Amino acid sequence: MRRTLRSLIALAAIAGGCSHSSSTAPTARLLSDQVEGLVLSAAVMPDTGEVFFTDGNRLMRWDGTWCHFAAPTDRILRWVWGASSRDVYAGGDRLLLHWDGSRWTEIPTCLDESEAIWGVWGSGPDDVWAVGGDMRTNRSGFLLRGSAAKGFQRVVEAAAQSPLYKVWGCSASDVWIVGSGGQMVHWDGHGYSRSVLSRPDLDPSQQIDTFFTVSGRACNDVWVVGGNQNGLVLHFDGKQWSFAGESGQPPYVGVWTAPGEDVFVVGWQGAIRRLGASGWVHEDLPGGPDFHGVVGLGGGRVFAVGGQLFALSNPSGAIAYRSVDPLPPMQLANCPELPDGEEADASALVCQAVDASEPRDMAVRDLATRDGGVDMTPADLSQPPDLSGIQAGQPCPEGTGCAGGLECWEIGFGSGSFVCTHHCDAAKDCGPEFGAHPSCCPPGCQVAPYTTCIPEGHMGCGC
Repeated sequence: MRRTLRSLIALAAIAGGCSHSSSTAPTARLLSDQVEGLVLSAAVMPDTGEVFFTDGNRLMRWDGTWCHFAAPTDRILRWVWGASSRDVYAGGDRLLLHWDGSRWTEIPTCLDESEAIWGVWGSGPDDVWAVGGDMRTNRSGFLLRGSAAKGFQRVVEAAAQSPLYKVWGCSASDVWIVGSGGQMVHWDGHGYSRSVLSRPDLDPSQQIDTFFTVSGRACNDVWVVGGNQNGLVLHFDGKQWSFAGESGQPPYVGVWTAPGEDVFVVGWQGAIRRLGASGWVHEDLPGGPDFHGVVGLGGGRVFAVGGQLFALSNPSGAIAYRSVDPLPPMQLANCPELPDGEEADASALVCQAVDASEPRDMAVRDLATRDGGVDMTPADLSQPPDLSGIQAGQPCPEGTGCAGGLECWEIGFGSGSFVCTHHCDAAKDCGPEFGAHPSCCPPGCQVAPYTTCIPEGHMGCGC
């Protein structure tokens, strides 16, 4: 009965958002910017309308009221997706959790200590995809496929040389994965093809963008967002990719759309953008938080989530809600205990690695102009040069090569700029090779106490 009441509350709230005159425009409002942990993702459950949120190392649920689950882990959770309200997955640093309606259980994944899951999606309860990469080097990406009941396999053929961030598909045989270094991986039901989308209209140092998130309304209506210093929106019409956004905007990190819905894009500096019938509309929150994800409930109602992505310590999370009617202030309670349900025996599951198909060559595809399509001509990808002995503060392209005692880290969130560096406790530990005013902070997309020397002139503190 409790489950039925919760569903009715959520559905009633959704219906309420559509009961007003069309002359009343929906508005984005900040619910809170003081959530205890970074709110990196949200997912709507298709059976009940409930919304699950990741919140640092915890999860929240909204079903008309707010509640917190007891922390199932001490590790950062980065993405959540659910086939139903009793079949929910949350991925994060070195783990994948599953909610069966009664409890959260960790699923064996055989992830290395430095690997994290950044995206989860499924075509159904028996076909769940989880993608991620190496947090320390940002030099490898992986794909896991499976389910909580059957276990997950690492798909060797889909492995990448840099992190994979998000995954979405219009069906079980048409799936897109996006990630760092301008890469896209496509599954057509038979094999995986990998591409790098470059931008020859820019100077060589900026030609490769990072793609953060993918969503779509149909197989011929797919949207990708990203960018390094400027926001980037791409659209796939079933035949080719093309630019679909505005130039000179802050980096975009989240995108959501669905059949019959507008396209919503969110990013840094409170950016909320909507693509409707009349074009792009700015619905930003001036001075607002850096948004990381967005999800819709129908009828133009969306949650945008994020927080202090670049805070050096104890970052707070933020949630905004777009609708005609505002939600009441957030008041968090503990999620009620539910009767035990059937649960898969996770101890019996084993980690496996399989080749899912015959390998396909990587192709470099040029986005020649902002209004043009993609040149599908494959290019020869030569072996990386010998990079041995690169000194501190110097660039280290994809691959190894730093001198002894140094590590190659990506400097800046999705910047694609790698530098040889070392651990530090304070900026004074960083020598003159890092410039007159270096920083000591977490590099890349890190929400962790590990800190390295960041050369002067780079934005690299936090996620």
